[in-house]
Amino acid sequence: MKGFGLAACLLLPSLSVAQGLIPARNHRAVSLAFYRWTPQAVGLEPGESRWSVSWTEANDLRAAGSNLEDYEATRLLMEHRRALANGLEVGLELPLLSRHGGFLDGIIDWWHANVLGWSDPLRDASPQGRATVRGPALGSFGSATGLGDAAVRVRKAAGRWRIGAALKLPTGDAGELLGSGAADLALAAERGWSLGGRWSLHAYGAAVLQGRPTRLRGARDVAWQAGFGLVWSPNPRDQWVAQWQHEDSALRTHVPPLDAPHRLVTFGYRRLWKGGLVEAFFSEDRDLFNGSWPEGANVGPDFTVGLRYEARLGR
Repeated sequence: MKGFGLAACLLLPSLSVAQGLIPARNHRAVSLAFYRWTPQAVGLEPGESRWSVSWTEANDLRAAGSNLEDYEATRLLMEHRRALANGLEVGLELPLLSRHGGFLDGIIDWWHANVLGWSDPLRDASPQGRATVRGPALGSFGSATGLGDAAVRVRKAAGRWRIGAALKLPTGDAGELLGSGAADLALAAERGWSLGGRWSLHAYGAAVLQGRPTRLRGARDVAWQAGFGLVWSPNPRDQWVAQWQHEDSALRTHVPPLDAPHRLVTFGYRRLWKGGLVEAFFSEDRDLFNGSWPEGANVGPDFTVGLRYEARLGR
């Protein structure tokens, strides 16, 4: 595939087969306190700028030992990207976070029973609408709303690869688990391959050097990430995406269900719409396979759903 980084612009009358993965991440509250690399679709053309806004809703319930995580997280992410000279792209990420009781508990119970074909004893025994995160390494947190940790990100084409780096800034309130209280540094690489016809394969890998948090305990020095997925383009305006992602747990709590690899499977849809691009997706954790295949899906929110809109600012 010629020039993955120079693929056709999103806002031309058709989507490029080089369009990449959905920029989804694991919305476990402890993971959101640290930076995680998310893949981007394609590189920008020289002088091009884009902005995007996304909404993600994630419902999580986890009990292990003396640890309890039961809440819903809402994340609004605003992002601006601009292409500079020599293939360099810079971006700013600004998240707004809210942790609360939410509205998905009943929907998830229905999904488990009617789609996945089973019920969760922990959910059956837990009250709906609770918002709590507590444990020896986690501390104790309830509902909270505010600015999360902002990040500055750069990407550059390197042959058929795109390499990137990001610096997360401690702008969120660590006392409310809206950030970690420290800076993180991420290094990443991404690539796409044309499979011929209407299919393409995309993959990325990243390492996040996690700063020492001010409230959480047992943070890893480095959290490794990886992901890949398939994109199908049935026509010039629509694309369907199926992807898998892995990341290390942010903390070492010495509680296996919390420290196990965090893996999600995401299904997404992308469409050109009203001069921009719309993406919708949902992600599943180990419940997708009833916990029987942790290599496929493992630790993460029980259910995550999101929408994203991206548009060009100009050249």
